[in-house]
Amino acid sequence: MSLQSGFTFRGGGKLALDIGTHLDVGPVHVTGLRLAVAPSGGGITLESGANLKFDLGPMKAVAENIGLRSTLRFTPGNLGPANLDFGFMPPAGVGLTLDAGGFKGGGFLRLRSGEW
Repeated sequence: MSLQSGFTFRGGGKLALDIGTHLDVGPVHVTGLRLAVAPSGGGITLESGANLKFDLGPMKAVAENIGLRSTLRFTPGNLGPANLDFGFMPPAGVGLTLDAGGFKGGGFLRLRSGEW
């Protein structure tokens, strides 16, 4: 609700699949994978992300939904009649805890979509 535009709705559509995993690669634990498809301005966006936990002795960290974003646009480009772009998808949230001797604490930072 605003004085300029009155009562409005805003939103979007996305098809997402979350897959729980239990994969350990040294100090890195992959706790889940996320695949999402969404329409974007003149194309289709595919997001492939992972939820990661890092166990580094007294320090532990998490990264939520970090991965790769690709966009297929239907304009002439690198695929002839279409253009395919790949890029890094920053995490949706990061957290850190520390328990070392007299120091103990932590926190989590959740980021709003597209705020990097």
